[in-house]
Amino acid sequence: MAPPTGASRGLPLLLVLLALGAMGAAAKPRADWAARYNKLEGRRGRPEGDADFCVVVRTYWGHGQRAGEGGLRRLLRSLQRQTVQNWEAALLVLDRRPFEDLHHIVEDFQDGRIWVFAEWIDKQFKPKEGVEWAPNYHGTLYNLTDDGIQVCPPSTKWLVVTNGDNEYADTFMQSVMDSGHGVDLVAFDFYSRFQRPTAPSCERFAAAPGLPACKRNRLRWCHTDLGANVINYRRFIEENRRFGALGAVSGGLPAEHFDGVMMQLLMAANWRVKHMEDVCPFNHAPSPQSCGWSGGVWDDRDIVAWATAGGQCISREEADTILADEPDTEEVTVQASSDGHVTAYEGVRPEHLTVRCLRKRDYMSDGVLGAAISWFNALCVDDADLPAFREWQRWQRELEGGDGPGGEGEGAFEGEGEGEGAHPAGPGDIAAQASAAAAAAAQEEGDEQQPENFWSLQEQFYKKGQEEEAAQGGEQAAAAAEEEPPAATAR
Repeated sequence: MAPPTGASRGLPLLLVLLALGAMGAAAKPRADWAARYNKLEGRRGRPEGDADFCVVVRTYWGHGQRAGEGGLRRLLRSLQRQTVQNWEAALLVLDRRPFEDLHHIVEDFQDGRIWVFAEWIDKQFKPKEGVEWAPNYHGTLYNLTDDGIQVCPPSTKWLVVTNGDNEYADTFMQSVMDSGHGVDLVAFDFYSRFQRPTAPSCERFAAAPGLPACKRNRLRWCHTDLGANVINYRRFIEENRRFGALGAVSGGLPAEHFDGVMMQLLMAANWRVKHMEDVCPFNHAPSPQSCGWSGGVWDDRDIVAWATAGGQCISREEADTILADEPDTEEVTVQASSDGHVTAYEGVRPEHLTVRCLRKRDYMSDGVLGAAISWFNALCVDDADLPAFREWQRWQRELEGGDGPGGEGEGAFEGEGEGEGAHPAGPGDIAAQASAAAAAAAQEEGDEQQPENFWSLQEQFYKKGQEEEAAQGGEQAAAAAEEEPPAATAR
């Protein structure tokens, strides 16, 4: 998954488009796919094999930088450690910079199940412009991913598409075999830097009663990840599903969000799903948990900036330098959440989940927590954080003089102890006050919060974006009309 962006605000017709896509997706695949790829690259010279699992791995040079400690080597070792061994892994690269170590890494494993399907290296394939994704990169990457999916061995039952720095517990494939009978999709919760992104810094991935073991997989944008879902390969192929074709039904979401769009599309098509809740055999790297078990320090100071979206794992030396140079930063130690089975990951013991974490000293302020709530919005909030989020929304409406409870303009915030809606006049600690109010209410009432209606929220989100774009377009058109001379004068 990727964090929300300004470009994420698209059309309000996403749900209709998804439904239409679901109805029209049953077209038969091109009969010449296998022949074309056998004649060109694809499976040329490869045995047909008897693999049940096909793992399509999207990788690049950065995944080879930490030889022996992480990246592609650790991912491939996690596949070799599976208790189910009938799998095949096809690697593909799309980048402007060559992955010079790729073939050395593959040769080092001496495993015929691991092979390189494609290497597309050209300056036109640059992934980023500055710190943001290049406009066409993910669209091209997903087209290449679709090609990789098409050359999975004919025996394939289950498809996994993942990135080269992720990792799987050794029980991952066995869990699919045990629970995947009669279903089209097996969805796992997973370790992720986007775990509870609207909760307070560092505390958002801490272990506590009643909180999720890892990020919940809701099979929708902002609540899933490509590598956390195991797809029924035969149905996927029969229905001619293509990630690269999702632009027509994405509602304006850019291609980096197509993993969530695809899952929503499959749900709209009534795919049968087995959701493995609070089971976390997939690590979407970097995550706070994997940062802990690799001996790093989690940097949670700013999870909304492009360069550090969701947080980042840094070295102990980098952390010590930050603490020395930035007096507004503090360090805390967090017992990270888990499903209790971290030993299924390579070399990991339970004590490795005690994570050093950096955060701003004013982490509960609107400038930190409030910024995260605003950035990730209602579409990304975890169910556990709904009470605090709703309180924040309510007080925001009041502050803006809206129609929220007690919202009667600026005077609604003056004074203290003036009823349930009273809070300080300034906006500086709304996020903190909302969290405290929600926690107190939950403790007193024991009220279980109902999840948000995601589909309604999403429609409102896109509709708001469309209205903003239309208003902006109208202003630009009016300005252009004022600047341009009348047609008669132009003659």
